[in-house]
Amino acid sequence: MDLVAYGTSVIVEEVEGDELTGKDLKVVFTAIPVKEIYFEMDHKGRVCSLYRKLEWTAGQIITKFGKDKVPQDIVEKAENTSSASTKMTVIYAITKRDGFDKYEYNGPVAADKRPYEWKYILKSSCETLGDVGGYYEMPAFVPRWRKTSESKWGNSPAMIALPDILTLNQLTELILRATEKVVDPATLTTERGLLSDLDLEAGGLSVVRTLDDIKVHESKARFDVSELEREKLRESINHVFYVDQLELKDSPTMTATEVQVRYELMQRLLGPTQGRLVSDLLDPLIQRTFNIMFRAGMLPKVPDIVAQSDSELDIQYIGPLSRAQKVDAAAAAERWIAGALQISEINPQVLDNIDFDAMVRDQADVLNVPAKYLKDKAKVTAERKEREAQAVQQQQIMDAQEGGRALESIGKGISAVQGEGNA
Repeated sequence: MDLVAYGTSVIVEEVEGDELTGKDLKVVFTAIPVKEIYFEMDHKGRVCSLYRKLEWTAGQIITKFGKDKVPQDIVEKAENTSSASTKMTVIYAITKRDGFDKYEYNGPVAADKRPYEWKYILKSSCETLGDVGGYYEMPAFVPRWRKTSESKWGNSPAMIALPDILTLNQLTELILRATEKVVDPATLTTERGLLSDLDLEAGGLSVVRTLDDIKVHESKARFDVSELEREKLRESINHVFYVDQLELKDSPTMTATEVQVRYELMQRLLGPTQGRLVSDLLDPLIQRTFNIMFRAGMLPKVPDIVAQSDSELDIQYIGPLSRAQKVDAAAAAERWIAGALQISEINPQVLDNIDFDAMVRDQADVLNVPAKYLKDKAKVTAERKEREAQAVQQQQIMDAQEGGRALESIGKGISAVQGEGNA
């Protein structure tokens, strides 16, 4: 919600339990309000420092860190009833330690030996509260919907639609007030025509000189105009948020061409945003989670070929939007095959240009077919060689049988000739 509304959101991934032994280990995600954070980026555009502004009372500070790890004046404020509810600014800082530009993981290490440092600082005196800890990776992720080159903060569709949103809210309020006047209209009367107080309650009685001296005020509100204007504003807002461009039409069915066009449209509209989310949030989050599980011994043993290589974690996404970005290649391949099959009716040799094995495997990747349904290449090669050997053996048997029958026929012919000669 923060990402779509404000263009910037902050998620922190913390670890609970013992990271050194992996006992009772679990990860906890926390969304931090954007108004509480400040962050810095390195030359690659990655978050390298993050600061969170907290407003805590003296009692909250002592509850968090304990009396023995906070300044004495905070303890005194907590014990004084007049200042116990006064809030103080505490800064939670996550910064990168010097000397870890080429950090290499060689097993669990103590908190003060990790690349990133965290601590709580009392803003008024710059004193450190409690202990200083450490992270192996930057635990804070700051995804942006989209951004300009001049600012590190993101912007969102809501910022474009904000004028229409505010106008729609005011228009709705006016419609409600006008509706109130129609449902419960005002009453008009002359100054001398009303002899008693005006009673508008159910069953109420008002005394007037004549019935013509009191009447209901009829509102001439134009609900048709207001509804038309409200619908225009809604359409404008939906357009900014891609609702009208991505929602399915009223028709119960869609052709394959219509589905393809929907995927292409989704890719054009949300592809850039997905790329930024992958870079700012998904890739670093998955890598950190993988590393946490690896350090805790929660993953199988790494194969030697992987452990000895200088490779990095390669993440592949299988969500609908990721599939939409691959569907163009799959559709192009299908059209190419269809065209090649038509040409093959005239010249069958054109099919020699197509690597059907590679195409089938790519299609399985695009469609996210489970890996267990796809045979290993070596197994496929072995099965093909076995079939070829069986075919050769069968052909040899058939050739031998044909040869035997031929020799038998020749033998019979020779015997017949010899018999005629003897006769």
